[in-house]
Amino acid sequence: PKGHSVVFIKNGSKHLSLNKIPVTAGGKKLTRKEWTKFDKKVPNAEFLCLNKRHDALFCLTTDYENMTIRVSVVILNKSVKKESKVVFVKQWEDFDFEELGYPASGFWPKAISMCYLRDKNYVVVGIQKHLFIIGENPNEKYDYYTYYLGHTTCLLYDIAEHPRKKNAIVAVDGVIKNCKLYEINIL
Repeated sequence: PKGHSVVFIKNGSKHLSLNKIPVTAGGKKLTRKEWTKFDKKVPNAEFLCLNKRHDALFCLTTDYENMTIRVSVVILNKSVKKESKVVFVKQWEDFDFEELGYPASGFWPKAISMCYLRDKNYVVVGIQKHLFIIGENPNEKYDYYTYYLGHTTCLLYDIAEHPRKKNAIVAVDGVIKNCKLYEINIL
């Protein structure tokens, strides 16, 4: 959002920032890279994921006015002096929610989340109890495809790559007071 800085720690020694607001973090060894030139407006993201090459930043955005959830990717140029590209990847609209079995009018998902699976180079998006995969074409950089992964038994308020298990995520199904943690095998 305006007036805030987004910071990523990369290998514990560098950070990436998407705007010019000064950020104080780390010691003297911390180097700073700021990308400020983009070919389009950078989306106001609710969730962010950085790929394993650290050259593509995925942004999940919700738009209540148009009843859409969008995923875009910022392809970070190696040089901060050159323009980075903002590319639209996928959009879910109200009719997509109907196809998933939700009411035709007045429905908006209360559980939306996103995480990154490093081993598979996948972004996983959770909407209510449904999982979607965004993958990169192995033959062409920055060529993305999406598909529906399946239905879960829990609401996906937050998801993350499983810390010890490949091809699995952990999911939180509620608010802090009464939440449960689930392990979900992906592939």
